[in-house]
Amino acid sequence: MNPRRYTVMDKRSLKSLHVLGFWPDEYGRVASTWFYPEYLSVCRELCAQLGDPVPAGFRTLRTLDRALFKAKGRWPMLPDE
Repeated sequence: MNPRRYTVMDKRSLKSLHVLGFWPDEYGRVASTWFYPEYLSVCRELCAQLGDPVPAGFRTLRTLDRALFKAKGRWPMLPDE
């Protein structure tokens, strides 16, 4: 798998996307091949939206995946609104 084009879908990342409002309830929070195209689309869009001060080399699907996985949907790890 090419990490520049694809990313891993897991329950921790899904939970983080859900908490941030990027993953609707109807898709669920269990990794599924049924919703992988939507998941990939959301992740690609988030990477495209990342801008300064994030250097271009860090705006990758792999970096996003690692951040979402680490956050596990916990608010203390996410920025304040």
